[in-house]
Amino acid sequence: MKRETKTLGQRRRAWGERGALGGAGGNGRRSIYFESLVVLLLVGGLAATIAPRAMRCTADCAHNACAKNALRINLEVERWHSAKGVWPKDDLSDIGADPEYFPDGLPVCPIDGSPYELDPVTHRVNRHSLARPSLPLPEPLEAVP
Repeated sequence: MKRETKTLGQRRRAWGERGALGGAGGNGRRSIYFESLVVLLLVGGLAATIAPRAMRCTADCAHNACAKNALRINLEVERWHSAKGVWPKDDLSDIGADPEYFPDGLPVCPIDGSPYELDPVTHRVNRHSLARPSLPLPEPLEAVP
């Protein structure tokens, strides 16, 4: 039995007739494009569901950081009052300048970058309109005579 040898052109034509994936007739590129389109749609759908959750997590972290900054400032205000017998200024300029209380400087709100201020009556950090009340603020301590 003699084996039939085909030229390169004949093999290419036969490949085109079968299709890239061995199917009968047609061009195999169509199925590859279709499969690529399906994969892209699946990846796009996953990204569309994951992206909003990641953004919400980022916003929650910023709100929690704001509440923790307020708690830290309130604790340092109490410490200032216990040590000096007076409350710090409402704009926190005196306690913020003292490296014993805030060695890295007075924190600012991570949500909008605004400085924290004290309520003149309660001597507690004013809540920002953007901050969620996730952590309760402690009540002020009574002055010790």
